[in-house]
Amino acid sequence: MPDIGSKLQAARKEKGITLREVEEATKIRVKYLEALENEDLSALPGRVYAVGFLRAYASYLGLNSDELVKTLNEVYPFPEDEVLTVSPAAPPSLGKRRRPIWLLLFLLVVVATIAFGLVWRMRLVGFLPGETPSPAVEIPGKPPASNATPEQTPAPETSPGPGQPPAGPTQASLVRVEVLVKERECWMEVRVDGRLEFSGILRAGEGQTFAGEQEVNIKFGDAGAVEVRQNGSPAGPMGARGQVVTWSFTPEGARRVNRTSP
Repeated sequence: MPDIGSKLQAARKEKGITLREVEEATKIRVKYLEALENEDLSALPGRVYAVGFLRAYASYLGLNSDELVKTLNEVYPFPEDEVLTVSPAAPPSLGKRRRPIWLLLFLLVVVATIAFGLVWRMRLVGFLPGETPSPAVEIPGKPPASNATPEQTPAPETSPGPGQPPAGPTQASLVRVEVLVKERECWMEVRVDGRLEFSGILRAGEGQTFAGEQEVNIKFGDAGAVEVRQNGSPAGPMGARGQVVTWSFTPEGARRVNRTSP
């Protein structure tokens, strides 16, 4: 990997940025950033992660990520259909599982108390005696006022003139995609309406939301590790464990795109 590590390190030091700051910005662990700068590919988890790390790190430093990825593929070839092997995360302890349950019960009690108070107050207001209207006093010599109201002439309906389109909704349809990493970390590359919006790793329990007007295109490094919702509705399973897939989300729905090399 000639010159790749030295270019990354030189660009980072020139900007006065520490590896810890890069980790916070790109979500790439420090040990993987050090592996890229030291050109130690054996410390990287695999092809998809190596390319994703390099592309995200180079873009963050303002370098030509496509050129560096091309150099990486030339000097360090990978198998075409490499399957990522990720060890399953340890199941959460019983104590951690109980916390959300107690929190949910507490919230339910608070909501029920507020609702009961509102209903009780509305009933009290309904039983309060209203003001008794005073009787009308008739004045002799004056005819009673007529209750009849004059007929109102209905206004003519106006139709749009020639060449004038009828009024309609103007708000553009949005595509809103929510991604949640369930039990192990997953690398993703996200393009919104053709622009690169995100490239990096989300750890278990982390999530991101992306919104566009035409298309949200997401490449998953581990399709079995994520849960996706489009416009608030589940989008279904993205793929198998360790599978690298690309999905396209549009106002018409979600569809899987053929697998392509990074």
